Amino acid sequence: MAEQDERPLTPLKSFRRRKDHQFALDPHSPLTQQRAVFKGMNYFPENPALRLEVDVQVFEAGDVRAGATHQAASAAGEGATAALMIRDYLRKVA
Repeated sequence: MAEQDERPLTPLKSFRRRKDHQFALDPHSPLTQQRAVFKGMNYFPENPALRLEVDVQVFEAGDVRAGATHQAASAAGEGATAALMIRDYLRKVA
């Protein structure tokens, strides 16, 4: 693919290589006729000074709760709540 140098693979380069491979070979690739000539994406050079580290917060929502029945009921309830909130908001701004 596009990045073919002899330096060790960083996590970013590894990710880019996997993504190029997916675009080129995966049957679900968004590329259709272009797959035959695809040589990889043109990426910006990796810049360690722009590295960003964050703490990730996990919040429960319908599809990540335990149990399939609980998931379905939670997702339906949360969807209905969101729909009502949207309706109320639109009434206020209309």
